[in-house]
Amino acid sequence: MTDDDRHEFDVGPGDEMQRKYGWYAENRPEIHVEIDQVPPHLRDVIPLVERWAIRCDVTRHDYFEQQPEAEIREFARVVGRREDEINAWLDSLGNSRDWPEAGYQFMYLLKASTEAACEFHEEE
Repeated sequence: MTDDDRHEFDVGPGDEMQRKYGWYAENRPEIHVEIDQVPPHLRDVIPLVERWAIRCDVTRHDYFEQQPEAEIREFARVVGRREDEINAWLDSLGNSRDWPEAGYQFMYLLKASTEAACEFHEEE
């Protein structure tokens, strides 16, 4: 593997990394959750995962900057209410090495939701 193939380990200012690797909202990878990997009581959250659970911090930040504030607030509110349920499911999966892909996707959903909630919490 060449160094060019390992850019996910590069470190630098977000805007520099964004330009260098194209980590913009419009280039974000599509997220598809395998429904059978998610417990029935959390399947209604899948559309939120597929929209907001962006793994790359730089890309996620760019995506949030382009969304209407009301939608970000609603996202944080809805996921915040489900946080305990999601965490209970993730905890039940045991060691993260054994998680299905959906587990990681929901983990990134929680990360995104927490970032959104923190952004607006500072205003209140």
